[in-house]
Amino acid sequence: MLVTRALRRALLYLVAALALLWCLSRARQTASHDAVRRCSVLCDGTRLDYTGNRPSSWVRGDYLTLKTVGQVKIVDGEIVYTPGAVPVDVVFNSAVDPRDEWTVLPTPLRTSGTVPVFLTVKSGERVHRDTRPDIRMEDGKLKILQLADLHLSSFDGVCRDQYPQISDECKADERTMVFVNKLLDIEKPDLVIFTGDQVFGEDSFHVQSTVLKLVAPLIDRNIPYAAMFGNHDDEGSMTREELCAFFETLPMSLVERGPSDIDGVGNYVLSIPRDDPKLTIYIMDSHKYSPKPRQLPGYDWIKENQLEWIKQRHQELGNTDLSMAFFHIPLPEYTNLAQGYVGNFKEGITAPKYNSGARDVLQSLGVSVVSVGHDHCNDYCLKDVKEDEGIWLCYGGGGGEGGYGGYGGTTRRARVYEIDGKTITTWKRLETTLELFDRQVLVREGTPV
Repeated sequence: MLVTRALRRALLYLVAALALLWCLSRARQTASHDAVRRCSVLCDGTRLDYTGNRPSSWVRGDYLTLKTVGQVKIVDGEIVYTPGAVPVDVVFNSAVDPRDEWTVLPTPLRTSGTVPVFLTVKSGERVHRDTRPDIRMEDGKLKILQLADLHLSSFDGVCRDQYPQISDECKADERTMVFVNKLLDIEKPDLVIFTGDQVFGEDSFHVQSTVLKLVAPLIDRNIPYAAMFGNHDDEGSMTREELCAFFETLPMSLVERGPSDIDGVGNYVLSIPRDDPKLTIYIMDSHKYSPKPRQLPGYDWIKENQLEWIKQRHQELGNTDLSMAFFHIPLPEYTNLAQGYVGNFKEGITAPKYNSGARDVLQSLGVSVVSVGHDHCNDYCLKDVKEDEGIWLCYGGGGGEGGYGGYGGTTRRARVYEIDGKTITTWKRLETTLELFDRQVLVREGTPV
């Protein structure tokens, strides 16, 4: 019996050794083979799984090679390439990659899913991050377009609560981006600020594609943009860290990861213009859901160490004529409606239950206007006054067809801020008619009015 077991064990070891030798031999043959290779969706490489109930071109665990290549093209829906050192990637739904150094091959890959997939090939070196754009203030003027809650996806998107209903076959992302392009052409902003939930994680199985769709019209027009994250941006295929790192590589982006020793991803300060600042903009991560859901249900809040950090940054940078702050989730003081407001209050204010004192800190730093997103159907500006000093608390208003909008019939909208010297004026525009409405002066001679 002992001899039989030993013999069996020896035979197993022999078979395993022969199999290992065969695999090594095949690997050497493949490595030395420099002829053109042909593959379809199932190739060796980094696995990209997009399975489950999401609309996807990657089903049953199919995957595509993302290894480096020498030359690449698509023939009859299949990738044909030679080994080399050129990175390749994919984009979903449309053959658009606005990055200067990347080129999309126009023929979609042959896949088993419903969402088109295109190969994009890197043809040059990435522009160094230090070349990020400066923002000038010609004659002391600057126009900021705030885009809140666009809720874009990695496919056409699902229209939610259309108002007014235009089409039974509404494509949410297409309709949203038509609105964005019209706003850019009408307002011609000097800076665009995305205040969170620009990516709808539930529908973003390939967030890189969603972000490229988002920034393409800005890159085409050479418009700088900043962004922070909401509660849905990192619920797709990328974490907050990965998403921020991707934004940092993109043309015209002002996004920064910010310090790693405080809470949040994407806490940073914009000094405009950089060489002689007249305007300071604080960008802050307001996080997602409450870390103490039983005691403090609902949403998270700006943490005390973030507030200490911006106080330190203010001390380093000094005072400017004007200061503003942008983040996603509203402050508790947004509920002080008895003081009066301009605009629409159509849904419950989902501010955090805990007050970390952010409103008072921001006012002490000279911030005169705070603007957020998150509550799609609220678009008001409220002047909150404490001890005879006030600060404007504004909503951007939901802009994306992929997010909800069903409280009392709410057309998507966006907010504009115009800085002229020490004056800040704001207004909004509707998605359907592009009508300008609720124009008001918020700050005059540096003081909230």
